[in-house]
Amino acid sequence: MIRKFVEEEDSSLFLERFLNTKNELLDLQEDYQDIHGFYENQRHSWDQLRKTYSELLQNELQLRQHAEASHAMEQMKAILGHPRPYNQLHQAADLTHTAKAANDALITTAKAPAVQQIENSIAHIQAELTKAKSDEKLQELVTDLLERRATGELLNLLNQLEKQTSIAHIAQLRQTAEAAFETAISLLEQTLVVPPEPVIDIVGPDPPPPPLIKKRRVVEPKTLWQKGFIETPADMNEFLTQLRDEMESALEANERIQIK
Repeated sequence: MIRKFVEEEDSSLFLERFLNTKNELLDLQEDYQDIHGFYENQRHSWDQLRKTYSELLQNELQLRQHAEASHAMEQMKAILGHPRPYNQLHQAADLTHTAKAANDALITTAKAPAVQQIENSIAHIQAELTKAKSDEKLQELVTDLLERRATGELLNLLNQLEKQTSIAHIAQLRQTAEAAFETAISLLEQTLVVPPEPVIDIVGPDPPPPPLIKKRRVVEPKTLWQKGFIETPADMNEFLTQLRDEMESALEANERIQIK
């Protein structure tokens, strides 16, 4: 529009064009004022709104279950998609605060049990190593390398978890930590084995000493019951009997039990 005026050399035509486009020029003035005000005063609010909304999208499913946060996200989306959002940007600070506060609470709630799980796993492995160090025959097997191999992945996962802000990824890290713990315990079971002593008694060998770290028997109660809901005392007793039989079988075999 402006180019037509700049390129017009005839003054009478210039004035005629000017009068004919008076309303458009007034609209243009308003647009200019809005855009100028945006870059002078509102650009930071706009950028922060876009950044926060983008970060919140990774937990959108959980935030939709929170009434205030869900409403705030809808408003944020509407502002970001509006062709002229200038007179709505004053709401950005309150909207981002509401949604972010809910998001932070959800992340904290998701992280707490995950952190506890990994810390417990690391403590369990370290307890196994400490127990092995107390046995003269196993002391040489408990090396710094073994400890790093046993706890390294869990420590790495714990570090990732501290920085994670996606609830879905937090859940994924918990699953990965479970697998890492299983791998670490298997490593200890395979490594910390008491070497057999030479037999010189002609009468017969003494029974071998029990291993310091017993073999595991993983017991998953949910796999012992295939009949759906437990609805009666008889169902309950049947399930508990199966669970007890499984656990007694493990103990009789000198195995330790891991409940999953």
